Amino acid sequence: MSSSDQHHAINRCLRSAVDQTEEGILVLEGRITTPLGPRLLFANQAATRMTGYPLSTLAGQPLGMILDNTRLDAILEKLPVLDRSTPAFFVDAPLLSKEGETVPCRLIFSADLDTQDRIVSYSLIIRPVPFPAELSQPQSDATHFPEPEGESGASEEMSMEQVFEDSRSESLALAAGGVAHDFKNALQTIVASIDLARFHVPLTSPAIDHLDDADQALTRADALARQMLAFTKGQSSDLQKISLQHLLAHVTAISTLGTDVRASLNVAEDLGDVQADPNQISQVFHNIVLNACQAMEGGGTVKVTANNCSIPTNNALGLDGGRYVAVGIKDRGCGIPSENLERIFEPYFTTKTQGNGIGLAACREIIRQHRGHISVDSVVGSGTEFVVFLPVFETRESAPQGSDESEPEAGSVRTRPANRRDGVVSGSGCVLVVDDEELVGKTLESLLRHLGYTTLTARNGADAIDIYRYYADTSEPIDAVLLDLTLPGGMSGREVMKELRSVDADARIIATSGHFDENSVEEFLHEGCVGVLPKPFPIERLSQTVAEAIAN
Repeated sequence: MSSSDQHHAINRCLRSAVDQTEEGILVLEGRITTPLGPRLLFANQAATRMTGYPLSTLAGQPLGMILDNTRLDAILEKLPVLDRSTPAFFVDAPLLSKEGETVPCRLIFSADLDTQDRIVSYSLIIRPVPFPAELSQPQSDATHFPEPEGESGASEEMSMEQVFEDSRSESLALAAGGVAHDFKNALQTIVASIDLARFHVPLTSPAIDHLDDADQALTRADALARQMLAFTKGQSSDLQKISLQHLLAHVTAISTLGTDVRASLNVAEDLGDVQADPNQISQVFHNIVLNACQAMEGGGTVKVTANNCSIPTNNALGLDGGRYVAVGIKDRGCGIPSENLERIFEPYFTTKTQGNGIGLAACREIIRQHRGHISVDSVVGSGTEFVVFLPVFETRESAPQGSDESEPEAGSVRTRPANRRDGVVSGSGCVLVVDDEELVGKTLESLLRHLGYTTLTARNGADAIDIYRYYADTSEPIDAVLLDLTLPGGMSGREVMKELRSVDADARIIATSGHFDENSVEEFLHEGCVGVLPKPFPIERLSQTVAEAIAN
């Protein structure tokens, strides 16, 4: 892939992620060129919904078009003085919609600076929030900056550091959401390709074992992608009492698969159970072990230990006193320079040419949510050791049966033995596959043809509507549409659904996306879809959903 193609793919990923958030996001020019403030350069879908204006109308308009002018002067005074020491501020102010309505919002402004600390552009996050009625009245200065320590009101106002950290966390969530979506698309191609391979491999072939191994790895990868989406959406953890012994064995085996690195696992026999979300904790250990493997390019051994420990109150880790499990992951790789060591948990910080700086930042947040701590020690040329502390689950009950990590959870890629082909339903009819990812569309078409269907394909919404309209007037109309709801640029998936129904009120539309999960099924069925397929989905679910859609 060329650098321009990579740049385009990244922009598409970020645009898709930004359009998924429920908060309004605006980008403003870096100069105040009108009496009503800087002009708007970009707005995500949430911002267009909040204001009532389409992007084509918002682009080029001044900020004062959507803000109460009694607050505008105070905001405009603060924008030019933003710098690295004061990177952001917020204001509680009404947003003005196209219909003239006022919506109480918290507006978070930040400046994008170049290497000479010059303001290139401004970013604005719009967060609708209820706030006291008196704030809806004009005030001389609506902006809020952190008060000096010891002054009153500190508990009621958000500190500048908190504002900036929130903005960085939101940016992390957006980017991680986009990465998870693209990851799920890649998984969909792999899942479909494995299913296609099974059509050509006898059940007695030794190759079946390799396909089964790939299926198990896919199940874990799918769980990690779903967990990343849950993390970016702020979903609460699914806490369970778990034993780390089997989890660590499974994660280290998967993480070192296909590398020249082997894992040495040493777990205390009386290791305490922990209360944790198994997917989140697996993600943490997977990322750390994977980093260890990448640090040892010439191969070697990553040592994983797990022991019980007691931590006193008033400790340097900031943990509550009590019993903990300490998991150490140590490699003999290149090590981390001291100037980078204190930054490795920062969002977007990475020294890898192909890295995105999200993995360790997400690890730290997950461990924090579990009331634990993650620390790192490294010496250049000698290696790195991460230590994760998790509180012991104090009850003495035995661990629940059936929590074996090797068993795929509900909704994962595989829910049946991988070396069987039962559950696959053949059918007939014409299916239109709408997906902007060429490989995803290609493999889905191949699967559908193996199932007995004829297929048509479209890479964007406009082509999908034209194709559907053309065949609607023939003796062989399209029987079902497999529609990816996350289409970059042009028409959104929901807009395509609406247009297809204007052509044919009985259009059978099956929604697919890497952005939603099982909880989205009822929502899209309510909107008129005859089926929902969260990516990645195996051939069994595809075949059953398409057959039911056409039959009904």
